[in-house]
Amino acid sequence: MTSLSDDQLEKEFDKIDKSKDKTITVEELRKYYVPMQKMLGMSPQLAEVEIDGLIKRLDTNHDGNITFEGKINILFF
Repeated sequence: MTSLSDDQLEKEFDKIDKSKDKTITVEELRKYYVPMQKMLGMSPQLAEVEIDGLIKRLDTNHDGNITFEGKINILFF
């Protein structure tokens, strides 16, 4: 796992956050993550399991989205 600076994390977050509302929805995460994992040989079903796990770990307010709060402690990029 690679450590990223806060600035790098925010840039990566912004790549996924297409609506630019500082929130990554499940759909935004899926559009970013599934093609990347498919390119690496992961099945779409396994990618969905990983997306569910990411949301569970990173959704700090339990609304089904990932919010950038200045810092994300668990890296997924």
